[in-house]
Amino acid sequence: MLRYLFCIITVLLFSLLFHNCAQMSPLTGGERDRQAPRLVSALPPLYTTGFVNKSILLKFDEYIQLKDLNSNLVVLPKLKTLPEAEVNGKTLKITLDTSELQKNTTYRFYFGQAITDMNEGNPLNNFEYVFSTGSFIDSSSVKGRVLNALNNQALDNILIGLYEDGLSTDSTVFKEGPNYLSKTDGSGRFNIKHLPAKAFKAYAIDDVNKNLSYDPDAERIGFQNTAIQLPADSVLEFKLFKEVPARTYVKKTVAPYYGLSMIVFNKKPKLLLQTYSPEQENHLYVQNSAGLGDTLLLYYRNMEDSLKLLLNYVEEGKKDTLLLSLAKKSLRKKKFGYLRLNTPGNTLTLNSALKLTFITWMDTAKPITGGLHLKYKSDTTMAEVPLQLRWLNVHELQLAQGLPEGKQFQLKLDTSVFTDAFYNTNDSVSFRFTTQSKNELGKAVLKLQFYKKEHYLVQLLNEQQAVVKEQSLFLSLSSSNSKTIEFTDVPAGIYTVRVVYDLNKNEVWDSGSLLKKKQAEPVFIHPKTIKVLSDWEIEEEIQVKEQNGQ
Repeated sequence: MLRYLFCIITVLLFSLLFHNCAQMSPLTGGERDRQAPRLVSALPPLYTTGFVNKSILLKFDEYIQLKDLNSNLVVLPKLKTLPEAEVNGKTLKITLDTSELQKNTTYRFYFGQAITDMNEGNPLNNFEYVFSTGSFIDSSSVKGRVLNALNNQALDNILIGLYEDGLSTDSTVFKEGPNYLSKTDGSGRFNIKHLPAKAFKAYAIDDVNKNLSYDPDAERIGFQNTAIQLPADSVLEFKLFKEVPARTYVKKTVAPYYGLSMIVFNKKPKLLLQTYSPEQENHLYVQNSAGLGDTLLLYYRNMEDSLKLLLNYVEEGKKDTLLLSLAKKSLRKKKFGYLRLNTPGNTLTLNSALKLTFITWMDTAKPITGGLHLKYKSDTTMAEVPLQLRWLNVHELQLAQGLPEGKQFQLKLDTSVFTDAFYNTNDSVSFRFTTQSKNELGKAVLKLQFYKKEHYLVQLLNEQQAVVKEQSLFLSLSSSNSKTIEFTDVPAGIYTVRVVYDLNKNEVWDSGSLLKKKQAEPVFIHPKTIKVLSDWEIEEEIQVKEQNGQ
């Protein structure tokens, strides 16, 4: 009886155990597939010589698809007819017209990022199929890297183009694709293999429009000053820059409302602007907005339909006329426009005058007798500040200078204090801001050791890569190679030091010119960042080396 009872208990325990083991668990899906397809076999095999086939079969280790093949696939040397490509599961079939193939020539089928897996779209980067119609595969190669000329940072997905020196001119890169190409990886590096032993012009292009040629209006470029001779010249470095256009021209005009027109140029304009009618001069004010370097703002009043202007580009020695269509008077603002204080982040920079900026032409002749109050918190009370009003131009008003440091301010505007040129008046509005205190700012002392006596521009960059402070230096032949620079009143934060080799002594960084064979001015980036603290002085020793990259 006991043995029978023991058997029953054993069976029940095993039943419970298997029941728990069989309980369903939710599927997690596993880790995401991050692997690109891998080539398993090729027919004919890679690097085949004496190639005569009309088709190529490439088999991969997973199901594949083709993305944007027309802009990715490049056959080098070029064929008149782009080969047909067809995917069937894991196999890619390429069909070509063999009558177009040249004798004794190495061909590269460069796929860029066209081949991806089916599930996750992971691209097989820079994959190429190589064969030769002759008895050998070309064995020369070029490798190197591409850096941003202004900050020495590596650049990804930049087109490297090689043009046969004897078959191209300096203008070919503007019109045609290269004879051989590749693209940079995430570290800015490239490697072009299976090249013939010839001389090439070499370029690096930020090919934004993917047409395999250089568009100076929209793209950056780097180049080698002289042709490279393979196999001798095999390691290259390019510094990519955006060219400053040689000629200035109007790209478009905008008339958002009556009273304001905008002229957009292809670069920051340097010109004299005149009206054809002298009586219109008093009804026109022109401003080159600091935040819109390529745009002129034209404030106007008492004008109809259009405005004829003379644009005198003095430095370029040319003149243009521009007939500017004005907005209709019915499109004038019916309400008082936008106004703002020069207090970004609600902070007035140390030693700055307080200013109001309006979006339209103001009635600057109207006296401001009241309704404008500036107060700051002093202990437990609010103290009023006497205003020193001065119109700087038709849309900027200076309110005060020399405000107390480190105080919380309130500016109140009553209704109808201001009137614009179209008889609109302001609503009541209130602003709050704080004046910067010297105790909030720090000091950076840079002890620089230069390897070469030159003109330099030393810049302090914030985390947004904007120049916060800068100072020009000149090391004469008789001077020391050591210099100390003090940057005072620096907001607390993390900074980078950039040293520009100011070759033309104009105290700015200059970009290059392709047709003039002029490279951008070299820069040195200090590899360490500098942390500036409030009310604190920091010292940093810097060895300025030649054109370092990161």
